[in-house]
Amino acid sequence: MFEDRRRLIIIGLAIAIIVVVAVILWWIFRPQGQPQNQAGTTPQVETGSTINTFGLPPTPPERLEQEKKYPLGLKQLAMAFAERYGSYSTDEPKKNIQDLETQMTASLYKAESAKTVNTGATGFSGYSVKALAADLLSVKTDTASVLVKTQVTQTNGNGGTPNVYYRNLQLGFVKAGDQWLVNSVKWQ
Repeated sequence: MFEDRRRLIIIGLAIAIIVVVAVILWWIFRPQGQPQNQAGTTPQVETGSTINTFGLPPTPPERLEQEKKYPLGLKQLAMAFAERYGSYSTDEPKKNIQDLETQMTASLYKAESAKTVNTGATGFSGYSVKALAADLLSVKTDTASVLVKTQVTQTNGNGGTPNVYYRNLQLGFVKAGDQWLVNSVKWQ
């Protein structure tokens, strides 16, 4: 009799563990439906409503029109480009240019690829660029100019202290379809 009771307790515990695991797995992998408000009901958005699903007013048409004209993200694009463009090492001196091919016009890529990299002394030398800020100098329908302020860290293989200095990089952009491409690069 004691064994039967013991067996029932073990079976009951095993079933309880299986149920708990199943509930936890269901909770983790349950399908996410429409967002619900605090009352537990799904908010409805009617045509012409002033509030969308997230409880925010719709974007004004003036802002949408301005965003079509203004090159959104151009500063961020310029900063990312400057960091990659200025960062290189003697181990792979043209790798930065190759990585940026899709972000440059064909003529700029050809010109940058043709440049000879003067490594100076023997041994390792590398440059790491961090973009600090970007200013839109001019923006037109299909051209733009951005000045990126950078911090350059030069490292030599001799284990000495890295040399840190600041430079500006002026980038000229042209619009190709919906994409902005770098057409000119000038360190200042």
